[in-house]
Amino acid sequence: MKAISIRQPWAHLIWLEEKHYEYRSWSTDHRGDLLVCVSANPKIEGAVSGCALCLVKITDVIRVTRKNYIDLELDEPPARGEMLYAWKIEDVRTIKPFPVKGKLHLYDVDDALIECEPDSYETDEEAEAWFNTYIAPYVYRKNQE
Repeated sequence: MKAISIRQPWAHLIWLEEKHYEYRSWSTDHRGDLLVCVSANPKIEGAVSGCALCLVKITDVIRVTRKNYIDLELDEPPARGEMLYAWKIEDVRTIKPFPVKGKLHLYDVDDALIECEPDSYETDEEAEAWFNTYIAPYVYRKNQE
């Protein structure tokens, strides 16, 4: 599986389906499933770090220009001469997180490590148990150092 490391809080916003584009200074021919991994640094109190978080589909890569930056959910156009690409993110799926040592650019992660989770749980207790088992161990707390 192709993977990418994304810093917080951006990875969390993708997981929550609140961020629809990932912005990079480079383009990619990759389309389809992409594993979103949370960078280990910088650590943010109360946020996960250093793990695979979710699967997404990259459906398009669009060069950001002064004419389309608003449509691509940016507040400002790229600076003159700056190359910026918006990777369209769709179909976010939660997985059981697992530790990942991130790398620059796209990299490969063994498919056997990826386990998708259901879209919802029958009870709040089941959802809380899942969170406490799989997410909580990756949440950074300053007092744990």
